[in-house]
Amino acid sequence: MTLAWLAGCVSVQVEPLSLEPYPPRPGGPPAALEADPARPHVNLARFIATSDSDYVDEDTLRGKILVSAGRYGADAVVMGKYDLIESNRLGQTYQSTNAPGMQNSLFGGMGSGMPFFFDPWTYVQAPVDRVEYLQYQSGIAIRYKDGATAALHQGGPPS
Repeated sequence: MTLAWLAGCVSVQVEPLSLEPYPPRPGGPPAALEADPARPHVNLARFIATSDSDYVDEDTLRGKILVSAGRYGADAVVMGKYDLIESNRLGQTYQSTNAPGMQNSLFGGMGSGMPFFFDPWTYVQAPVDRVEYLQYQSGIAIRYKDGATAALHQGGPPS
């Protein structure tokens, strides 16, 4: 169950490059390629997998792309480079204008056990820098123009 939850931490976006629909090929997921093949092919779609989870690695992103491309009818996916994108954003921190050791006041004081006072008069939000990391992997799903892949999926020699 934990693996299913962790697998849900990956988002896959699809940018179609071809208007013609293709049925999925029988067998396993498409092959992962590092460069364009020499055989004639059609680019089906660009798949972009992202995750901001610390528990997702490059193999998980690649796997999600391959599974999605298989449903799209791809024979192979030309994988792009994995990247880790660092961004600085503005976050919030919650602070009180009262110090924890203040004298007795209308809102409490010494011995009240409250280190901060969250009320409309003494509560503020302060901006702070926050660093976020986004894992990024992309790939172009392709479908071969000849019938060689269909024969390979059925165990026969390419035509």
